[in-house]
Order: sequence, then structure tokens, then C-alpha cells
Amino acid sequence: MKVKNLLAVALVAAAISSCSNYKPARTVLNNKIDTVSYAIGMARSNGFLPYLQNQMGVDSAYMADFWRGFFEGAAKSSDMALNAYMAGLQIGMSEGEQTVNSISMELFGESSDLSLNRDNYLNGFVDGTNLNDKIMSREVASETAERLFDEIHAESMELEYGDNKAAGQIFLEEKAKEEGIIATGSGLLYKVIKKGKGKIPTIDQRVTVKYKGSLIDGTVFDESTTGIELSVGNVIEGWQEALQMMPVGSKWELYIPYELGYGERAAGADIKPYSALIFEVELVSIL
Repeated sequence: MKVKNLLAVALVAAAISSCSNYKPARTVLNNKIDTVSYAIGMARSNGFLPYLQNQMGVDSAYMADFWRGFFEGAAKSSDMALNAYMAGLQIGMSEGEQTVNSISMELFGESSDLSLNRDNYLNGFVDGTNLNDKIMSREVASETAERLFDEIHAESMELEYGDNKAAGQIFLEEKAKEEGIIATGSGLLYKVIKKGKGKIPTIDQRVTVKYKGSLIDGTVFDESTTGIELSVGNVIEGWQEALQMMPVGSKWELYIPYELGYGERAAGADIKPYSALIFEVELVSIL
């Protein structure tokens, strides 16, 4: 046996001896965070068992060893039982820390103190892989994970960026009262700066435009004075609606509610979730 192989065995033995005996507590579904934690864990297990067997070489007879390793850490060996254990160790470290933290950040935002229920997430992952549908089926878990994720994420964004949303609503309400402002049924507001006499583009056409984008506080976040080419159907909804009403040669100022802009998402460094936006748009040509 080569020296490097001896060293590898020694490292594996050290890893085993230093492992903790962590196992999650029992599953509890006391609130939405508990439920979405379990549901996401189970939903993410779809296709995992075949992957474990076919890609990682874990024999189904050694699943108990895999789960033992899953909750403790990472490595690999040619021994079947140890291989299963080390695969669980590796995946357990990834799922229990990196994945939980990543999903929590996406769900609650970087600045939130909230997190997934780690125990429920891991229990859901285990039950889904073992085809244990005592609490919920994987089909129900997938639906529940998606539904509650969207609901909780919206609540989190509302809590963190509610002031920005309110400021945009007030701005648009006041702007709608000004002379020369035209409102559409969607909530889009616009003012005609220059009337064009050319053709009006359709949703499937490409156009050349000059524009300047700013926040309601006047911060300019994007601008093109030379003109850019774009597809009418590939821009935010507020632009899509306006461009399909503008004759070539027109120059309008658009006041776009967040629902017709980037919604609950941030865009770049300046545009926060729920941002109302202002665009000065000149339609130069239809391509």
C-alpha cells in the first residue's frame, strides 16, 4: 500500500472518531416555517435515492449507515458500509449547513434573523428519500414547499421593504393628480413629452430606443443617450405596454408601479424590491 493511501485511511479513521452523534429532533409542524422547512426538505429529495445508488455507489442495504453519516460529516472509502456512511457525512454537511443557509437567505433575506427549521428540513429530506409519506407525500410536499415559500418570501419582503412600497404608492397617487398625466387600466402612468407620427410597434417587433431610468428620489440607475436595440416582448411590463402605444418619434415619461416593473425583486445595486420607477423613453425606430 502506498504512503498516500495509508495517510488517507488514517484521515478517514480520524474523521470517524471525531464525528458527533447529531440527529435532528422529532418533526413538529407548529407554524409555517416548520411546515415549509419539512416540505422543502422532502421536495428536494425527489430523485435523490437513484442518485445515491447510481452516482455515489451506496447499496440500499446500507442506508442506515448512510443516514448515520448524513448527520455527521464528509469523506469516502471503498468499504461498502463505510462508503455509505461517508456519503451521508458529505451530503449531510452540504444539506445541513450550506443548503439550509442558502434557502434561508433566499426565503427571509440576508438581514433576517429567521431561518428554516433545520431539524424539520433534514427529517423531510430523509422521509422523502425513504419514501415515507406518513406526514405528507412528496407530491404534497412539492406543492406545499412552492406555495408556502412564495407566501413566506412575500411576507418577508413586505416586512423588510414595506416602506419602499408605500413610498412608491404615495408617489404614484400624487403624480396621477398632475396635469397632463395619463393613467391606463394597469396602473401605468405616462406623460407625452413629444408626439411621434410614425408606426406603433407590436409585441413581437424589435425597436431602437433612447432612455433614462430613475428612482422616485431622482437617482438615475441607467441611461442610453445613443440608443439601444431591444425586443418589445423582452422588457418589463410597463415598457411593453407603453411601447405598444407609442408612435415612432414619440418621447414619453413613464411612471411605473412596482407590479409592472421588477416586482418583489431587486434589480442591480439601486433598484430595491417594490420600487416604483420613472423612465424617459424616446422611440427612435422599429427594426
